[in-house]
Amino acid sequence: MMADNPSQQDASVPSSSSPRTIAIVQDGDLRLRQVVNQDIIDFQVDSKAISSGSPSLERMVHESMAESRAPGEDFVIVLPCHSIGPLGTILKIIHGQTDSVKRSISLESLKDILLLAETHEVSHLLRPFTRAWLEAIWKRVDMADRQLDAQALIYVGYQLGEEELFLAGTHHLTIGCSLRADGSLADRRGNIVSDAMLCGGVWGESRPWPARAAPLEHLRENSDEIDTPSTESILSARISALKAVLQEYQEWIEDFLLEHRPCQHEVLAQCDAHLLGNFLMPMMKADPEFLVRSAAAVSISVEQLFDTLSTAITQPRAPPALSGFLQSRAAKYVGFIDGMGLFLDGEHREEFAEQREKMGI
Repeated sequence: MMADNPSQQDASVPSSSSPRTIAIVQDGDLRLRQVVNQDIIDFQVDSKAISSGSPSLERMVHESMAESRAPGEDFVIVLPCHSIGPLGTILKIIHGQTDSVKRSISLESLKDILLLAETHEVSHLLRPFTRAWLEAIWKRVDMADRQLDAQALIYVGYQLGEEELFLAGTHHLTIGCSLRADGSLADRRGNIVSDAMLCGGVWGESRPWPARAAPLEHLRENSDEIDTPSTESILSARISALKAVLQEYQEWIEDFLLEHRPCQHEVLAQCDAHLLGNFLMPMMKADPEFLVRSAAAVSISVEQLFDTLSTAITQPRAPPALSGFLQSRAAKYVGFIDGMGLFLDGEHREEFAEQREKMGI
């Protein structure tokens, strides 16, 4: 754990470790130190440039200057641990080294840069780069990729005022997160869903945040009202989506039972009860209690539930009587979960527009 004063080196740092220096300024009079595992990395910077560029770093510099140092001792400030690449990018921007700033970066790097910029109060300095960064994200990110960092999409989408990124993130998180035993949500990567990454601490005021649920044509009429975009809003959207999927599946079962009378066949392959068993078995294997569970108690993700049910509904080796029933309704399931997530109302769109203007996009 670091000392309360960021200018004091962490006592857990091995005293024998030699810092690796990254010179932002060759003759810089200040070292911003990062401790990553057992490695010590010093960014050599100019204290005046740092102080004029970042209010938070200026406060650290002034506090450190007030402390006594032995003659010849380096001027060192130990920062909370950040990602090295994004921190280097922020420091280059503060020092005006714009030509060395990469224009094409990953989604994760952009998220870290935006977080650091907000922490050190330099978001306004990113304006010359945000448009290029955003274009790079759109080129490099496949929105259909189930391994996308949904929380990063949400945060980046909000910070840059990019509605489609934000909504894509809420969609991926809504259908991809699972319910843990302690009641928390985990995304596809196993990371706990965090309010901080869902803009819970970003939006200036609380306002209704509707959960989006299928069917799409009834989004606004059937959505629940949530105070802010947070884990609670994603949880609500997830439950709405689970209800929609389960209700659709149960309607298929009811339709099937209406069209097929009780068993009057001697041949098992023609038996309606056998057909219904084929219909239900994939879901029963995935979750034996699914018929009696409420949506709020389902622990698997929406997409896992949907994929399992879709397999049952579109099973290629179904008996002829069942195949005809399934094929006649298969089209209804195409794109069924595509729109699930959150949506933006007029006030939210205004705030996104303000973010775009603020960030130079």
